[in-house]
Amino acid sequence: MRLRVSRLLLASLVALAALAGCNDTAIVLRIASDRTSSSPGGALDAICVELDAGGGKKFGRRYDLPSLPLPQTLTVLPGGKSAAQMIVSGLKRGTEVARARQELSFKSGSVLHVDVPLDACQPRGTSARFVATAAPTGDAFDAVALVPGANAASSGDLAVAQAAGVSTRYGVAAAGVGALVGGAPDAPTAKVHQIVTADLDGDCRRDLVIVADGAPLAAWHDTGDGSYALAAMIGAPGMIAAAAGDVDGDGSVDLVAVGGAQAHVWLNDGAGNFREQSAALDTAPTDATVVALADLDGDGNLDLFIGQGSKTAAVPLVYLNDKAGSGHFALTPGALPPKPAKASALAVGDVDNDGDLDVVMGQIGGAVRMYVNRGDAFLDDRSFTNLPDQVAADVPNLLLVDLDGDCLPELVVPRAGGAPLLWRSAGGGKLSSGAMFDQAVLATGAGADDVDGDGDVDVLLWGGMTGLQLEVQQ
Repeated sequence: MRLRVSRLLLASLVALAALAGCNDTAIVLRIASDRTSSSPGGALDAICVELDAGGGKKFGRRYDLPSLPLPQTLTVLPGGKSAAQMIVSGLKRGTEVARARQELSFKSGSVLHVDVPLDACQPRGTSARFVATAAPTGDAFDAVALVPGANAASSGDLAVAQAAGVSTRYGVAAAGVGALVGGAPDAPTAKVHQIVTADLDGDCRRDLVIVADGAPLAAWHDTGDGSYALAAMIGAPGMIAAAAGDVDGDGSVDLVAVGGAQAHVWLNDGAGNFREQSAALDTAPTDATVVALADLDGDGNLDLFIGQGSKTAAVPLVYLNDKAGSGHFALTPGALPPKPAKASALAVGDVDNDGDLDVVMGQIGGAVRMYVNRGDAFLDDRSFTNLPDQVAADVPNLLLVDLDGDCLPELVVPRAGGAPLLWRSAGGGKLSSGAMFDQAVLATGAGADDVDGDGDVDVLLWGGMTGLQLEVQQ
C-alpha cells in the first residue's frame, strides 16, 4: 500500500485512474479543517496520517502545514489490499487536538473520494452512561497507556500496562480487555510512575516514554506491528513525572521531566534523538511531583505547570516559555494563589469554554483544585465554587475529557482505595456529580477513547488489584 501526496486538488479522475492503474483502485482523502489562526487555540500546525491494512507494518507520516497548508489531497493506493484502516490526526505543538478515524474500502476500477474533516468540536449529545464489558482483569499495575488503534470497530485499541517486574500489552475492544502475547516494552525493576504516549520519531505512530524509579526515561518506539523496541535511555535516574510537546516550535515532540529539585528539558531532532536544553528553567523547583505542558498565556508556545509537595505541601509553579518559543522557561510569580498542596496529578483543558486552557490538580490527602485561566496565564482558584465537593482524598490520576458530546470536558477522579468519581460539566466551568461507573472498580488511573468505534467516548480504568476495567458508553 502506498500513499501519494498532492498539494493541489486533482483536476481529473481520468488522470488519477491512470495513475492507479486501469484495473486498480484508489482512494482520495481530502483533509480540511475549519480551525484558523483566529480560532481558540489557533490553527493546526501539522497532521499525521496513519494507515493499517493488516498483515504488515502500518504506514505513518507527518505533514507540516506551514509548507503544505490545508486542504490537502492524499491518494491511497491499495497495494493488493481490499481495505485499510485510517487515523488522521490534527496536531498543535505536538499534541493531538482533532482526529478522524474510519475504514477505507477499495473498489476495483474506481476512484473513491473521502472527506476527512479535522474541524473544531461540534456538540452532539451522548448518554454518558457506562456499562462494564466484563469483570476486571485482576492484575495489579502502577501505570497504563491507552493507544488508539487505526480502526476501533474491528480491531480496537492497545493498552500497555506496567509495574515493577511486569509489562503486558492488552487488546481493548468492544468485547472487553484481553492480554496479548509478547511485544511489550521490558518490565522496569521498580515502581512505574507514568507512561507518556507521543510520536517521538515523526512516523505518526504513538511511542512510549516510561518514567520509573531508579532509571532514566526509557523511550520505546512503536515498530509498526503493535510491538515496541527500545530506542533510547534519556537523562539520569530521579525523574518521577514527564510531559511531551513541541517546546521549541521545530515540529518535533520534546520531553520535560521533573523530580524533587530537578527539572529537565530534552529537545528532539525529529528522529527521536534527544539533547538536553541548557539553562531550560531560570529557577529550579524545590519538590516537583507532577508536570504538564500547555499554552497558558495564549502566545502559541507551550508553557509549564509544575505541581509540588512529595511529603510536605508546597506551592505549585507556572513557567512561561520565552517569546521566541525556544524552550527556555521563566518562573512567573503570582500566576497562582500561594496555597501549598501535595500535588499528585494534573489535567489541562478548557473547562469554561472561553478559549484558554485551565488546570485541574489532584492531591495526596487533599481536595481536587481547579485553576481557571484569565487568559494571560494567571490562574484563579475556583475550586470552592466550581467543584461539587472538597473532600480530601489521595488522587493519583485525573482524566479531563468530553464524555457526553457537548464539547465541554468531564472530569474522572480516580481515588486510592475507592471507586472513581465522575464529575460532569454543568457549563461556565462548573462541574457536578454524575452517575458512577457500572462497577465499583478501585481505580487509580483512567484513560479514554472510542474503543468500539460507535462515535462515543469510552473509559478504561485501572489500578490496585482490580486490573483493567473497560466501561463502554451506551
